[in-house]
Amino acid sequence: MTMITTRTVEYPADGLTMLGHLALPAGVDRRPAVLLGPEGVGLSDVERRRADALAELGYVALAFDLHGGRYLGDPETPSASRCWPCSYNWKLPAPPPTNLAQTIEEAFAQHEDAEVILSFPGPGAQLGARVLAEIGDDRERFADARGLKAYAGSSPITRASGKKSAITRRWVKNDRLNHAGYLWAFAPLTSSPGAKAHYRRRRDGHGDWHASALRNLSNRMIGQLHHCLQQHELFDEQAAFPAPPALEVSAA
Repeated sequence: MTMITTRTVEYPADGLTMLGHLALPAGVDRRPAVLLGPEGVGLSDVERRRADALAELGYVALAFDLHGGRYLGDPETPSASRCWPCSYNWKLPAPPPTNLAQTIEEAFAQHEDAEVILSFPGPGAQLGARVLAEIGDDRERFADARGLKAYAGSSPITRASGKKSAITRRWVKNDRLNHAGYLWAFAPLTSSPGAKAHYRRRRDGHGDWHASALRNLSNRMIGQLHHCLQQHELFDEQAAFPAPPALEVSAA
């Protein structure tokens, strides 16, 4: 067994004198160090034995203290004292709002991009806030609409090998933004004539399944969103979904 040296070290923290357990390997050369954190009830023999075992492997190991030399896991300690977060003046986080939806809507409405996002058909304040949270408000983050589409996972990938090629969906993407885009594409089918017509063209003209047609619509909407956010313009139904050119019928 490797010879080690152990001792108790004192150090101040949070107005208390902490009593840590330091285990040193044999020798005087420089060694890697390991810091061991105990459970919430405090430093126990378990952490001390772990520090000793690490020292036998050549590490300098310190098992630090939490409660100024006290161990709150003692069965004789009153249960109220065993609640270790109560031993200090912890700054607990603020309680969650009672109406989270209202809080999100109020905060989103104050953002400068909210007007642009809400001008699109489909996303309400909550879905719009989710989209904004995922793409951020740094307009230089995405060099062009293709970058945002790839990030959202709405644009397909074309894989070619020899004479064969295949178009597949993206698997590496922001899943939260991808899901928000799917919901967003579904919502305007009843409120935007252009979105509904685009969806029907994908279903009837291209033979897409429902999910594929929605993904294609989401891809188009995200591209429009990138343009509108860059130019700080509101959504324009006619510009986003122009009427397809009429087919010319030649006389026989």
